[in-house]
Amino acid sequence: MIGGKGGKSGGAGGTGGKGGRGEGGSEGQEGGRKVPQFARRNHSVTHADARRMRERYIEKYAGRSGAIDPGAYGRKIFDMMLEHPECVGLRFYPGVDEEGNVTLLFCGVNAEGNDILVGTIGDIPWRCPPFCSGGNGVLQF
Repeated sequence: MIGGKGGKSGGAGGTGGKGGRGEGGSEGQEGGRKVPQFARRNHSVTHADARRMRERYIEKYAGRSGAIDPGAYGRKIFDMMLEHPECVGLRFYPGVDEEGNVTLLFCGVNAEGNDILVGTIGDIPWRCPPFCSGGNGVLQF
């Protein structure tokens, strides 16, 4: 996240608040800044946790200008980024496209926690609507 803000995610099945999930102590220090230790966190949540997180997002942002709508990306864009020899993870940034829609931009991240700004940068999903899930019940409301 920009400026290192935000809670920790990860830890399969964790339900704690900010900093309550994940393996804890997963940040290293480099020149006074925190560096993610990508191999130490799996970034997964249970379906129940994901549903609660989605419900809170909808309660807080539904109908507001600037909310991020669901979107789907093909595997190819992630494979292209992860093929970079230095890539150990991905970082997502909010952005605004030419039509004024809030979107996510994403790039590879190296082991030092720096963005990889050569090669592929991802953006523009298949937006929902109209490209929505068939209503499988976990995150679709």
